[in-house]
Amino acid sequence: ELAEMIRFQYPFAMIDEFQDTDSQQYAIFSKIYRDNPEKNTGFIMIGDPKQAIYRFRGADIFTYLKASDEAQSRFELTKNYRSEKNLVDGVNALFDFPQSPFIYQNINFTAVDSRDDHLRFYLNGKAEPAYRFYLTESDKVNKTEMAKICAISIQHWLKSAAENQAVFQNEDTCKTLQAANIAVLVRDKNEAALVKNELQKLGIASVYLSDQNSVFDSNVAKELAWVLKACLNVAERPILNAIATALFGLNAADIHQIQQNEADWQRWADSFAQYQQTWQRQGILAMLHQILLEQGISERLLSQATGERDLTDFLHLAEILQQAATLHESEAALLSWFEKQIQGEGRQEAQIRLESERQLVKIVSIHKSKGLEYDLVWLPFLAVPSKIPTAGDMNVYYSKERDETLWDMENRNLNALYEETFSEELRLLYVALTRAKYQMAFALPAQFDKKWNALHYVLSQGEIGKEIALSATKDTETLLQAFKEKMKDNVEICTKPNLEAFPALSINTKNDELKAAEFTGNIEQDWRITSFTSIEQGHRRQNYFTES
Repeated sequence: ELAEMIRFQYPFAMIDEFQDTDSQQYAIFSKIYRDNPEKNTGFIMIGDPKQAIYRFRGADIFTYLKASDEAQSRFELTKNYRSEKNLVDGVNALFDFPQSPFIYQNINFTAVDSRDDHLRFYLNGKAEPAYRFYLTESDKVNKTEMAKICAISIQHWLKSAAENQAVFQNEDTCKTLQAANIAVLVRDKNEAALVKNELQKLGIASVYLSDQNSVFDSNVAKELAWVLKACLNVAERPILNAIATALFGLNAADIHQIQQNEADWQRWADSFAQYQQTWQRQGILAMLHQILLEQGISERLLSQATGERDLTDFLHLAEILQQAATLHESEAALLSWFEKQIQGEGRQEAQIRLESERQLVKIVSIHKSKGLEYDLVWLPFLAVPSKIPTAGDMNVYYSKERDETLWDMENRNLNALYEETFSEELRLLYVALTRAKYQMAFALPAQFDKKWNALHYVLSQGEIGKEIALSATKDTETLLQAFKEKMKDNVEICTKPNLEAFPALSINTKNDELKAAEFTGNIEQDWRITSFTSIEQGHRRQNYFTES
């Protein structure tokens, strides 16, 4: 009856990103629309199995493949409107080979067409290749070196852009490269930190975008907890703990001086006593803003490399605490709740906010980048060997015989699990390689080592097979030369990167002068605020005088 009611209310359903669904979700829609088909009802599933990358969230590629087999009709999109032609041709060349480019035979790759009116990326007066590879001198993966190459390359782009020598153009249009046009794709926050650090050294501001970080995991949250304890309990030890945080910017000598000087100590004690009163009378948000202003925390944080991020987290946490205050009876209860949030107990969702709307280089997790596009994309860590599940892990695998996902408690199905992992690594690579509009840049070691890697797999056109450990290392330049032969002048291989860092950039962005709007209209003055009772009384008086 429920399925019939839903069909009546919603006779047709369209499910986007269907590759990210699971068997239960598909079973629900099948129950509504497939098992009891009626005239003028049905549903469309829109998805791309090559972009199924959320297995860790429960998404099931095998559900998509099953649904595809059961569908009455199937259609494919055969044209890429995002990327410049040479980039599309490169992805076609990498994945269009017969040895199962995505491991499973039923995940097909079809070469697609592209637009022919896209802009091209020009650097210092020359058209840039769609693919640029920088090979390190080391045979091993060195993430720090790769992050450094990435940062220097971006610095060269931005320096040329400041001179109007880095542009996207065709016959009709020309636009100068901006920092916000650049994205660096990474796997996790550790890789993001490496890139961000190298960019900071060169004076380039960046922002890390991930869909997993919580503001409660930030250092600011932990330090703010110490500050709240001092405001709640105005005593020596809590206050010393609070002012020892980075928020107050004091060193050990400063804190020792405060302890030894009675006047200095009394000033701090009086300040925290005042903060306590503000908290109790006006609320926690008013108190935190008072601390922010009186202690010069904003100025201090913004003078540091990560200050914008930290200040954004501080203000975000202040808002969260103000909202939570209405749900707790006392200041102590609110602090207890806040500490539990930091520890992860019953945590509410509080994704970190973008710290700036300025033109910043974006560092983005590959998972977060799905569905997005960027003019220029840097991929510094694609040569890192894939993380393979081991026998000691708690693993699950898809059983073809039972058509369901099962626990592999005795590690009897590791080969099936390896295939699932390899396939998802290739799908993740495909997502990374299809985000750029005009150019992709890579940093790779001189050799691929003996561990399975998705980029190595496609560059070898599947020749390395599905073994975890390979028999020998492989020269990276040889693999890239084979790719270059297919792509002609649209691949550049730099075997000895001659990138030298310039002095730290100081890019001045013009801020528009703000001016308050001037009101030029006319406001009628013959009106007043009144009440219905007053109107009624006036009406009665008017009637009285009229009758009299």
